Amino acid sequence: DETASLRELCAVVKKDLSFTGQFEPVVEFLPALSSKKDLLAYHEKGTPLLLSVIDDAKNNCVEWRLYDTKTAKMRSGKKLAKQGNLIRGWGHAVADQVVMVLTNHEGPFSSKLVYCKENLTAQKSIVCIADYDGSNEQVLVNANSLIVAPRWNHDKQNPLVLYSEYTMENLRLMVCDLKKKKKIAANFDGLNMLPAFSEDGQHVVVCLSAGGSCQLYRYNFDKHKKRGQYHRLTDNTGNNLSPSIMKNGSILFCSDYELNGPNIYTMNKDGGNVKRISEGGFCTSPTYCAAHNKVA
Repeated sequence: DETASLRELCAVVKKDLSFTGQFEPVVEFLPALSSKKDLLAYHEKGTPLLLSVIDDAKNNCVEWRLYDTKTAKMRSGKKLAKQGNLIRGWGHAVADQVVMVLTNHEGPFSSKLVYCKENLTAQKSIVCIADYDGSNEQVLVNANSLIVAPRWNHDKQNPLVLYSEYTMENLRLMVCDLKKKKKIAANFDGLNMLPAFSEDGQHVVVCLSAGGSCQLYRYNFDKHKKRGQYHRLTDNTGNNLSPSIMKNGSILFCSDYELNGPNIYTMNKDGGNVKRISEGGFCTSPTYCAAHNKVA
């Protein structure tokens, strides 16, 4: 049935699939697909795939089925329990699964962006979250001080945003959940910023200056003692920033200790075997892609 929620749901799925540049979806509302002949008719009109979406309000789920119109056979289909009250969230989940079936790559649609906005004149900052394409912006943190470098943790079930906040004494690391509850994560002298999380969430690499140059430290969390310990990883006269923990446990980071300018390095999880992987020049802010094991 063509309900308001189904119209909104299909509009989200259409927008998501169009965003990739790989699909040109058209939305039609039908009472049913009753026969193989119906599917073959779409193939004759030049439509290779048909995605059926049903909003099952009675069972609180969304059902989708993907058909190949040339063979009139279903390629895949699933029922999704509705998570939360936002219809666009249900639509993003459908689009993610359909893209996985068609391309064998995880869709980005349920992911969130986090970023800062600054009013330098008023010395105020806000931290915002938004959908994957920058739409539906929401303010997560509103502060009277300057905020920089927000980062997600590595836990889809308990998402947290970590960011650095200027105080009169230091640049402290704060953590905030999606209910806007925040607390101090690290408050050492100097800089506390740019945390990177391991896949299992048990290890964090963070930049601390403690009155000198910026060095990298590993924070190992002991769930039994409900606290952790810091272990220094770098020990040089330069500044070491932008860490990422790679798939094999090695650490990717930026440092200026060797060439008097920033370059990209790797080291093992304990800080040994440091290797420069960039070839000079001015190289900053490395980003690691676990899916392809590559660095941008």
